[in-house]
Amino acid sequence: MILSGSEDGKTWRELRRDAGRLRTTGEFKPSIALPAPVRSRYYRVELRCGRPLRWRVGEVAFFRGGRRLDLGGPYDFSSAWMSAGSGEEWVYVDLGAQCTFDRVKLDWIRRAAEGSVEASDDAVHWRTLAPLPNAAGAIDEIRLPEPAQARYVRLRMTKPASPRVISSAKWKCGDAEGRYRWRIRLPPPRPAVA
Repeated sequence: MILSGSEDGKTWRELRRDAGRLRTTGEFKPSIALPAPVRSRYYRVELRCGRPLRWRVGEVAFFRGGRRLDLGGPYDFSSAWMSAGSGEEWVYVDLGAQCTFDRVKLDWIRRAAEGSVEASDDAVHWRTLAPLPNAAGAIDEIRLPEPAQARYVRLRMTKPASPRVISSAKWKCGDAEGRYRWRIRLPPPRPAVA
């Protein structure tokens, strides 16, 4: 196994390699200890074996001093989106790539009375995944009827609960195992147009 780092995703430098041992079952659980902390924008893990194999990667985790690191943040959010209060409105986020998820979590500041969560592959053609729940709390964890694949996720609000609906400062899209992998920071709020 070879771990490489890159700043541009094109030019790679090897950070460390580990021979590891492939078990007779085909299972391979390597761990590469780096002599010092490293910082790269991109990381690449290459798996090599002297025999033909089909690789399935279950997890790649990074640690520092025995403590697991969360890569890809930010995970501390300080922005929110505010609607203009003019009827049907929406905001969408780009997940950066086609993703599979089966739940969406919304942390509200002020919630919408009605609306839906939608998905798209091109940010032009949208399909409804689930209606917003009729709830009063500040957090909605919406479990989709079936896993969805999309690059874009949109929150469409059709009826405000108050003159100004403020969307969440945080959206999360989770996978089938219940782990949230895509945490989305919304752009800073814009002033409402009078």
